[in-house]
Amino acid sequence: MRDPISEALNGTLVNKYAENLEQLVSKSTIALHQSQQFDKLKHVFIDFGSAQNCQLPSMSPEKIETLRLFNGLGNSYWSAFVSPNDDCDKIVFSNLKVVNIAYSPRAAMMMTNDDILHGGKGKGPTKLHFPALEHLYVSSMTQNCPLLESAVLPPSVNSISIYGTAAVLRSIEHLKLPVAKHLLVSLGFGSNSDTSIYTVIDNLFAKTDACEK
Repeated sequence: MRDPISEALNGTLVNKYAENLEQLVSKSTIALHQSQQFDKLKHVFIDFGSAQNCQLPSMSPEKIETLRLFNGLGNSYWSAFVSPNDDCDKIVFSNLKVVNIAYSPRAAMMMTNDDILHGGKGKGPTKLHFPALEHLYVSSMTQNCPLLESAVLPPSVNSISIYGTAAVLRSIEHLKLPVAKHLLVSLGFGSNSDTSIYTVIDNLFAKTDACEK
């Protein structure tokens, strides 16, 4: 259940130390100042729970190293890394090594691909570059995976984990994913009866060194 008082209190503390904060861990939504910059932030873990407002602090894409976001709608994630007046078509996360995004089940029902990528405004980066990425975890998408559709990944990574449905894997079958030392694909309930999905998995991860299905 949402607690506005805690949100405001946590927001006051976080905003006060914004200039020097390097790590942010929160299991609730934080009331953030729209104009406040978190230029030194390197590690972010936020569990939005059932919150409707899934706001991220304004961060520098060059500084961030770890990004873990749970139960968010995804409709404002990437706008946190660009200026409100910036119409850039890409964001480069130079040092981001770990991306772990678990969308809320509400995201599939409430958002389109453009909403999830662009904040529901039809504007924003069309490509997200992750040249230093080592670990990628994506879960709880039921129809598609906008993050993978828009991501420019390095040739190889240490691990890839995808938790979703057969529909998600089919929606990204055309993508060329990087070679991964460790790969985990976990399908939703009922997907095991669809034997054709294993052909999709083989096509999608044909060049990986390890595959756990």
